[in-house]
Amino acid sequence: MARPVRIASSLICTDQCRFGDEVKSLDKLGVGYLHIDLIDGHFSPGLPLGLEAVKQLCRENRLPFDAHLMVRNNAFFIREVAKRK
Repeated sequence: MARPVRIASSLICTDQCRFGDEVKSLDKLGVGYLHIDLIDGHFSPGLPLGLEAVKQLCRENRLPFDAHLMVRNNAFFIREVAKRK
């Protein structure tokens, strides 16, 4: 039996000045899942979203999300993200 495919919209290219509005737009478009890249600067120079953005996202949004961790201290980030679920 085939499992349903779930496609998550990545927030890595979100306009940080309009973060909340962009997530609301994705929700209105029917996106059912969000993908967050958490980067600490060790494996990639970019720092698109931090843990504070994840906290705000969870307070103001009902969409589920997954997190791609590109970090050195995995245990810390796993604990922090798990608190938000």
